[in-house]
Amino acid sequence: MSKDKLKQKAEQLKEKIQSRGLDISFDHDEDKENVESIDMVKHIQMKVEEMDEEANMCTSVAPETEERKSLEGDHAEHPEIANSSFAVQHAFRKAELCKQLQELTKALAMKEEIASKMVDNERITSMRKQYEVTVKELEHIIEKLEKEKAELNSALNTKKANPSALKKEKERLRELETQLSDYKKKQIEYKRLQKTKEQSDQTVTKLDAEIKGMKQMKVKLMRQMKEEAEKFRQWKLKKDKEINQLKQQ
Repeated sequence: MSKDKLKQKAEQLKEKIQSRGLDISFDHDEDKENVESIDMVKHIQMKVEEMDEEANMCTSVAPETEERKSLEGDHAEHPEIANSSFAVQHAFRKAELCKQLQELTKALAMKEEIASKMVDNERITSMRKQYEVTVKELEHIIEKLEKEKAELNSALNTKKANPSALKKEKERLRELETQLSDYKKKQIEYKRLQKTKEQSDQTVTKLDAEIKGMKQMKVKLMRQMKEEAEKFRQWKLKKDKEINQLKQQ
């Protein structure tokens, strides 16, 4: 989701929260929906801040970065410093790291969107517990009907009854067989749905693990970029000092 869309969603949630007379800076334990909305706003704000940080770290000037241009402007009389191999290497390294960060951010966003859609799928969510409950209920019903059928078969084979009673018991037996057939079909279908649900859960679990790994990679990459930027800053300070000394000579 783009930064503008995230901001728009955050504003909509803020308006919804404020319409209820609440403040997102405070916790409200009494209403689960309010708590979830406030948490969502805070999460979106963090995402926007993270995107701003990434944008600040990566400029569109590559490989002739702002640092290189700054050096060329400040030290035109000393091009050997502006064209230093360290400055050039830093420029290309920054461009490379920015490209990696952008690609990783894009891939991460795609995986997060897929995982979110799978988790938030209303049909699957509403049927999540229903599968397990229904399968157990069907097993109980089938077991009960099988028991009644066995008892009825035993009664028909062992006792002598009047024609009217035998007819009713045989009709009941046919009803039981029909019901058993229907319930067993439902049981097969629900077990299939349950298996699909389990596969979906496994996919979500796998996606969550991949997302976690990618986030760790992203944190590591951003830390590396900050370290590179700090090294370049220290190097530039040193070169500025050298230039000032040369100018004074």
